[in-house]
Amino acid sequence: MPSPAALSTATDMPPMPRPTRPASIRPYLRLLACVVASLWVAPALIAAEHPSAAKATGPIVGHVDAGQAYVWYRPTTPGPLTLSVRDPRTGSERRLSQLARTENDLCVTWHVTGLLPQSRYQYAIFRGDKQLAGGPSYYFETAPDEDAAARVSLAFGSCASSTDFFDIWRRIRDEGAEGVVLLGDTPYIDTADLAVNRNRHREFLQIPTLAEMCRSTPLWSTWDDHDFGANDSDGRIANKATIRNVFRQYRAQHNYGDGSEGIYTRFRRGPVEVFLLDPRWFSQTAPSPVAPDQVTCLGSAQWKWLLEGLESSTATFKVLATGMIWDDKKSSEKDDWETYRHEREALFDFIGEKKIAGVVLVGGDIHCSRALRFRTEPRIGYPLWQFVTSPLHDGVIPSLNVPHPDLIYGEPVPNTFLRLTADSTRHPPTLVATWIQMSGRKLHEVRLDAQELTPAVVPGEVGFRTIFDGRTLAGWEGSDKWFRIEDGAIVGGSLSERIPHNEFLCTEREYDDFELRLQVKAVGEGLNAGIQIRSRRIPHHHEMIGYQADVGEGWWGKLYDESRRATVLAGPKDESAEPVIKENDWNDYVIRCEGRRVQIWINGRQTVDYFEPDESLEQKGLIGLQIHGGPPTEAWYRHVRIRELK
Repeated sequence: MPSPAALSTATDMPPMPRPTRPASIRPYLRLLACVVASLWVAPALIAAEHPSAAKATGPIVGHVDAGQAYVWYRPTTPGPLTLSVRDPRTGSERRLSQLARTENDLCVTWHVTGLLPQSRYQYAIFRGDKQLAGGPSYYFETAPDEDAAARVSLAFGSCASSTDFFDIWRRIRDEGAEGVVLLGDTPYIDTADLAVNRNRHREFLQIPTLAEMCRSTPLWSTWDDHDFGANDSDGRIANKATIRNVFRQYRAQHNYGDGSEGIYTRFRRGPVEVFLLDPRWFSQTAPSPVAPDQVTCLGSAQWKWLLEGLESSTATFKVLATGMIWDDKKSSEKDDWETYRHEREALFDFIGEKKIAGVVLVGGDIHCSRALRFRTEPRIGYPLWQFVTSPLHDGVIPSLNVPHPDLIYGEPVPNTFLRLTADSTRHPPTLVATWIQMSGRKLHEVRLDAQELTPAVVPGEVGFRTIFDGRTLAGWEGSDKWFRIEDGAIVGGSLSERIPHNEFLCTEREYDDFELRLQVKAVGEGLNAGIQIRSRRIPHHHEMIGYQADVGEGWWGKLYDESRRATVLAGPKDESAEPVIKENDWNDYVIRCEGRRVQIWINGRQTVDYFEPDESLEQKGLIGLQIHGGPPTEAWYRHVRIRELK
């Protein structure tokens, strides 16, 4: 028992006189009782603030991987708690202790390590000998080994009600979700006030159907604007440390950002790895790590973490998940990736440069369900898909289901979630995205496989990738009147009508140093076409300006300066260098640009080795396929592949 002096110091009271007889110890006992009571009455005060504080919350299973798990719980009173975990091999019990403290709003998290992959562990929670939670439905299942073939289903959702539509969580469970990923506005809070943040999180986790599901199904979360302060909020919001602290108290994740800032995290489950981004904490707070003249979204630390994680990931499928959508929501608000397109485009370029396969994008926020197939083949080697899922509640916003050239599916439907199922037991491994409504109705489905999400490479040609997939004009732009796809080739022109003027089909991205390989044939009367390199479109005109590797009778293998100097810059020096052309048949064309040097080969014979003397000319630009204006003619292009020279 502390001395009276110690008690006086601890309670900030003036010193009390030393008693003159034993009976006077009673005041000290009363004082001690007050001190002890002050440590234990806080739950009653919390309960008086909000009804949710008087109810036990959880348990909730948090992050789980192949060898570890986190279990979260909030009792109604402080004090020691014990988690009991049963070993599925032996039935032996492991017990872990935690202390529920008022400063943590009584929230406790147990970290269980040394687990077997793909195994079920029963657990229970005790206070002393009294069981507070436990039974057949209280368990967690570890993930498969990363190298093991497995089938995994994850549910993604955003924008949830804490007071209604509870059947959505039962539907998620019934559709076989082995993990739940919340993308934000889960719950709605809209303030940085400490008590309100805690109350809203408690209310949300006390949803009966959510609690029932998540006592055995892992839960991962990030935030969006309404659970990070207010609508369209960013990293400049006041008191954001309080918001982060409450998030850490109420979510059991393996990590929260870099440990002191942000809440970004990642997890691996079988063939899929999810990178759960934080688009709020760092946004608008500093220059971008990729464009110092622009503000950041992710911040330098999260940017570095994401790039390193993507490059090192061995998962077949890599999901980049965030509350914001990856395109432009066409509203007055700034919280979409179009605002931070400098970081988005740098990320896409990184994926392409590092030849990272299996990347898909997931977003929420806009109260619509959408699927977009971004035409990123020339940059990445395969199309990037974006899956948008929102809302879990019933409030839809049809005006945000905006047109987009890459939109495959879009619909404002209430009470929806996205199920992603990755299956590496199949060959090739598959990824299926299904939008599901609370009623069980399947709204839309996208089926992909690993081959479709792998950078297109050319067998036997190290470092080359295709920039025309043989089926679509993804990654190219031009007139659909004068360019079409036929028999796996791009066909420019017409054999039935005169071509009024030069037309070009251009890549959507630029190239500087590269080697381009393709096959070309020309048929018809005019026999005049070409391949633009390091070129640009002339604004408000049909022409391009820049170098052209020529195609056609009398032009094969020459380097022409289109719309600039309008002259032949180089070509075969004599008859011995003239290419042998296969008329009305395919000819192999190779163009190499490095620095100010341009080289051309046709059917294995070099026709051009040109060094540009004008240092002022830009050595970077678009690649374009030409059909020349004039008599009916067709130029056919196929097997278009490129190797960028670094």
